[in-house]
Amino acid sequence: LRAAAGPTGFVARIGGDEFVVLVEVGPQVARETFRARMRALTRGIENRLAEPVVIPATTLNISAAQGLAFWESDDMTAAELIRRADLAMYRAKAARQADVVTYSLQMDETARDDQRIE
Repeated sequence: LRAAAGPTGFVARIGGDEFVVLVEVGPQVARETFRARMRALTRGIENRLAEPVVIPATTLNISAAQGLAFWESDDMTAAELIRRADLAMYRAKAARQADVVTYSLQMDETARDDQRIE
């Protein structure tokens, strides 16, 4: 993960098999340029994980569900950013998607509806 995150990335393990990758860019970077850089980052993570891990007597194939969230405003907290990325990741897991799921406000509405049903 550190190799995929590059020199500006920060990688932290936040749970058993959950990691956060934070990447800071300057304020002058255009939104689409930033999104393209994040797509490249997530593809890099996918490519690194696609490499089989060989240990004595077996080979392991690793995969990951990736959720992506963007810092949208100065008043957003780190906890909110992680919550959004986590929600997107669980959507990726539920859909068994090989692609990255990017957080959208619709996900919050769906999650609230799901909680009301429960």
